[in-house]
Amino acid sequence: MADFAASTAPADVVRRQYLASAAGDLAALRATLAPDVEWTEMAGFPLAGAYRTLDGVTSNVMEKLGQDWDGWAAHDDTYVVDGENVVVLARYTAVNKATGKPVDMCAWRTTSSYGADSSCASSSSPTRPSSGRP
Repeated sequence: MADFAASTAPADVVRRQYLASAAGDLAALRATLAPDVEWTEMAGFPLAGAYRTLDGVTSNVMEKLGQDWDGWAAHDDTYVVDGENVVVLARYTAVNKATGKPVDMCAWRTTSSYGADSSCASSSSPTRPSSGRP
């Protein structure tokens, strides 16, 4: 069995993304992403839109979440793996800094990786709209 930190198994790569995000470790997060990453935050989710490149994802999604939200946390509860495809069922919680309104939503996230590299595409979609959107 491969060491978790070096594993190229898609579920391990995605799990390291969640751990890096939770730790605020953008360098570790970048290490899990392919250079041509395509990351989509779905409509209804904070920062909805499409982001490309390592810097595009970290600057426009991860850093922005930290700037706009207190206590942003992703609770990655369930992983469903089919080859190189990973679906994560998760709950996201935070409080908007500008409005003080909380967000607490369930979402699914799909990640596809191609070859033994890291993830190339990611998308999140809320399954329960939150009244806490700014």
